Amino acid sequence: MKKSTKITLGVVIGVAVVGAGVATAVSLTNQPDPVDQLITSEVDVRTISTTVAASGEVQAADQLGVNFATAGDVSSIVVEAGDEVNAGDVLATLDPTALESALATAQNSVASARDGVSAANLAEATAQQAINTADQALAAAEQAIANAKDLDSNRSEAVATANRQLAAAQAQRDTAEYQQARVPLQKAAASSGLAAAQAGLEQAEANLEKATLRAPMSGTVLMVGAEEGDSVTTAGADAFIIADLGAFEVTANFAESDIISIEEGQSVQVDFDAIPGESREGTVTEVSLMGQVDPTGGSLTTYPVTVSISNPPELLRVGMTAQINIITAENVDVVAAPVAALNVRGEDVVVNVLLDNATVQEVVVETGTQGSNFVEITSGLEGGETVIIGDVGEFPVVSSDDEFDPATGPPPGVEDQQRQREQFDE
Repeated sequence: MKKSTKITLGVVIGVAVVGAGVATAVSLTNQPDPVDQLITSEVDVRTISTTVAASGEVQAADQLGVNFATAGDVSSIVVEAGDEVNAGDVLATLDPTALESALATAQNSVASARDGVSAANLAEATAQQAINTADQALAAAEQAIANAKDLDSNRSEAVATANRQLAAAQAQRDTAEYQQARVPLQKAAASSGLAAAQAGLEQAEANLEKATLRAPMSGTVLMVGAEEGDSVTTAGADAFIIADLGAFEVTANFAESDIISIEEGQSVQVDFDAIPGESREGTVTEVSLMGQVDPTGGSLTTYPVTVSISNPPELLRVGMTAQINIITAENVDVVAAPVAALNVRGEDVVVNVLLDNATVQEVVVETGTQGSNFVEITSGLEGGETVIIGDVGEFPVVSSDDEFDPATGPPPGVEDQQRQREQFDE
């Protein structure tokens, strides 16, 4: 048995049936070329990129919210949104009246505490002096007793007087010891009081210093959230936002099905809703390890991904919406066809190839990496073919399964179709 050869069917240009079964060829000179009605694309070698996409909000890469570090009433605002500031520049001040009063009180407390320490030290010295005096009195009393015992006359009376002197000296010694025992507690309390007073003074000085709010970094003032006369606290909303507008980034939330293919260092295409045509390249700089459950109560878990933006557009602003497409895989120099040209027939993936003689051949292909618009063709096409996207129109399609023996010729009608095509070309 001879091996069969696939023959593609010709293009049906058009016939008109007039009367009962009488066929008359319609003039072809004014008919549109059916090929021109097709949507086609050439199969060529290109780079196929697999991407995942999400949208996010543009932020400055270095941005800080600034607030007062102490409570008070705002007395002055010296900057406004859009101003350029350097680190250390004054942004605003609080009314210092209450803070200066608190500082004076703290200074008085320190002075009093120091007096307390001095008094404790004096008490210690006085107690020690009392001990020394009592010891001298005891020694004198003991000597008096010894002397009284040596007397020949009035011995008893002298001894009794000496004993009374000894008892008084001992009582004096006991009182001095009691006073001395209290000195460590008095000194500790005085020292503690001084430490507390000094801490209060340092806090009062710091609070007065904090009444002047300074820029923690150089940059542009994006927002001023306070006004003169406002009462502010340390727990309130940011009074200012400062950012370095020389570098931008976007943080977007990706679904858990996408996050597994995202890594730091991957290339990104960034597009901006407000600035069409100003696409920029970016790089993944951070991939969160912890997911966030949909706050609306849904079951979707997303992961924040941060992308740095190279060479940001001049018109880019903080808060703009950006679309980011992260390239998660890339195949270079592969045969590729449009995804839209693929069709599924049974278990096969096929494309319709337009041949040079305006015939259509259905070809079974195998695919590899798929991008957003093109897919890698690993077998079935070699590059250079023209594939049809969508409807093949009037063209009959020869399936890859349609085979016939050249000895018997093509199916009926093909030769007529080819001859009509040749007439059209003339």
